[in-house]
Amino acid sequence: MYNVLLGIQATAFMLFMATMFASVGVYLGYIKGFKKILEWRLFGNADKKHINQLEHEDEPVIVEGTVKPTEQHGKMESELTGEECVVYQYKIQEDDPGTGADNTTSIIDTGSDGVPFYIEGEHRKVYVEPQNATISMEKEYENQGDIRPEKIQQSSVFGSIDLSSYHHIEYIEKEIEVGQKGAVLGKATDTRMNAEFKIEKTGDRLMISDTDPSSTQKRLLYKGIISSIIGGVFLLATLITIYLLFTGI
Repeated sequence: MYNVLLGIQATAFMLFMATMFASVGVYLGYIKGFKKILEWRLFGNADKKHINQLEHEDEPVIVEGTVKPTEQHGKMESELTGEECVVYQYKIQEDDPGTGADNTTSIIDTGSDGVPFYIEGEHRKVYVEPQNATISMEKEYENQGDIRPEKIQQSSVFGSIDLSSYHHIEYIEKEIEVGQKGAVLGKATDTRMNAEFKIEKTGDRLMISDTDPSSTQKRLLYKGIISSIIGGVFLLATLITIYLLFTGI
């Protein structure tokens, strides 16, 4: 009877591990990795247009320029660093170093915000609304070297979070700053927002990046390949677990 119970427990544990491995593998390999590779292809296939040569475009185009605030919406301060920006994303997590497999990371809070802005060239500019856009950012601030502790204390976002109850806290923030170079992918339509054109979604895609198209493509491809490889490892672990389960090894 005891051996039967042990067998049931072992089978249940292996089924749990197989399910966990499969879930992580599908998320990283298919959902996350495949999505990045699709975005890489989209950036590669879109027509790169100089902002001064832009016309009404139904097909996806990529426009580069300098990020500038609009007269109506202005600029904003990011939550953790206080940098002047038009888009930011932050993540606060607790990293427990542990030892070996005991290393764990728990997400405490994440968030993002943005305001409409211009991508400006030498003589023309386009209007961009970042809400519901896919945003790829390279520049990243981490931990106390860049993060301003007084911003965290003053922030309405973190007022309800007791950070003193956590240990080994990591602060991560990315932003598109005013005055930096940026790129946007979408279709160009007419606008009355003090700009010649507005870049809108093409299909279900509006993509914004804080680097030039070539660097953005490399970043998306790298992230897509890494996620796919890690996802593949987890899916392989799923197959091995199922094999061991049914062969009784």
